[in-house]
Amino acid sequence: MAKQEKYYSYALIAIVAIVAIIAITVMFKTSPNWVSTTDEKLVAQENLAGAAVLKCSDSDGGKNYYVKGRIYGYLNGTVSYNYNDACVNMRLLKERYCNLNKPASLYYTCSRPMNCTANCSYCKDGACTK
Repeated sequence: MAKQEKYYSYALIAIVAIVAIIAITVMFKTSPNWVSTTDEKLVAQENLAGAAVLKCSDSDGGKNYYVKGRIYGYLNGTVSYNYNDACVNMRLLKERYCNLNKPASLYYTCSRPMNCTANCSYCKDGACTK
């Protein structure tokens, strides 16, 4: 009887080890590779949902600092997101774009507009001014 109990103990340990290996493998294979500029709220939402971004669209075609755009898409086919380009202050633009079908953003310092004499807004309504 003692041999049989020992056998069951080894079998149980083997099953637990196999399940742990499978769980770790699935966890690493389903974890998306987020770029460092990804919006923090989306990272938190993705981590809670455990789903990769399936679709990302950018209305201004990517990193276009002189056109206000928005990115939009879906997480796991159901949870949607929609973020606009935005001026952080008079000079700094938060540009949103898609990177490998995933939402991302960066901060861009707008150049001084042409014909600007004083107190000009370098960034206005989600885009750099020309």
